[in-house]
Amino acid sequence: MAITIQSIKVTDVKYKQLVQMEIHHTVNEYARARLVLIVNEAQAKAFMDRGGVENKIEISIKEAKKTTVLFRGYAVNVNFQPQVGYNLMTIDL
Repeated sequence: MAITIQSIKVTDVKYKQLVQMEIHHTVNEYARARLVLIVNEAQAKAFMDRGGVENKIEISIKEAKKTTVLFRGYAVNVNFQPQVGYNLMTIDL
């Protein structure tokens, strides 16, 4: 099974491109994830306005006829960074 950027899906977040994804899990600790996405300003604002427990996000990969969930959690920190020509949104789960 090869995981490619095209096979990764992030639910409940509208974005143009996934730039970076990290998932960490250590023994006796909660798993953590971080997403860095290219978004437009309206998409980022809509996501941040919903806030709190409504921001449950699922990261999965889609293979031929099967979807495998890699991570499911709530947004605990959202950071919006305007850049020249695009906008980055970092989401910590």
